[in-house]
Amino acid sequence: MKQYKTKTLLVLSGGFGTRLRSVVQGIPKALAPVGNVPFLDILIESWLKNGFNKLVFLLHYEADQIISFLNEKKSQFPGTIKIEFVVEQKPLGTGGAVVNAIRECKIREDFFVINADTWLGDGPATMLSANSPSIGVIEVEDTSRYGAVTIDENNFITGFSEKSNSGGGGWINAGLYKVHPDHFAQVADSVFSMEKVILPNLSEAGILKAVRLDDDFIDIGVPEDYYRFVQKNQQTKI
Repeated sequence: MKQYKTKTLLVLSGGFGTRLRSVVQGIPKALAPVGNVPFLDILIESWLKNGFNKLVFLLHYEADQIISFLNEKKSQFPGTIKIEFVVEQKPLGTGGAVVNAIRECKIREDFFVINADTWLGDGPATMLSANSPSIGVIEVEDTSRYGAVTIDENNFITGFSEKSNSGGGGWINAGLYKVHPDHFAQVADSVFSMEKVILPNLSEAGILKAVRLDDDFIDIGVPEDYYRFVQKNQQTKI
């Protein structure tokens, strides 16, 4: 029987989606409707096409709704595709959620992390061949909403700027990472932000690589970008 190398993608799906509630109420933002399907359905199809064969969803807010959707979805992929979930009893932050999943899923090799509210086109496929640790970065015209990243001539991340301290064109963290369990081994806190603890630590150690993605980037966390993705989907049938 042919053996398949596991390409595990941890999907951060536990956020409260506060900024989107004015237009999408009663459901987690990952399930926001796009045409006649949830946003997450489009993401899953894209991730599987990009080469991932194990998706692990890290859940908290309205977890039952996402679990119901995932149970229906995973029945479509018997065989080599696995769709799993880990439910947090309390919000753990992005870093704490990843540490919890490493433990629950007994992850021992490189794995990938992505946000469940972000469309990156074929960007995730680019990360498969990247070295660990790496983060996907996107060039935008205005970094003030996200905060900027600084990259040296060898594509190493040398620093991160807070949202309030950035602006104008530049590179931003696209919310896509390739990392190893060892990168989280020295963190004592159970609730923490991956972006504020793990990534700066790796950058200061001089080992965090930037992978420049030349793809669409749409974070549906705010109404205007949610509507932009809906319109894009109608025009191009993603």
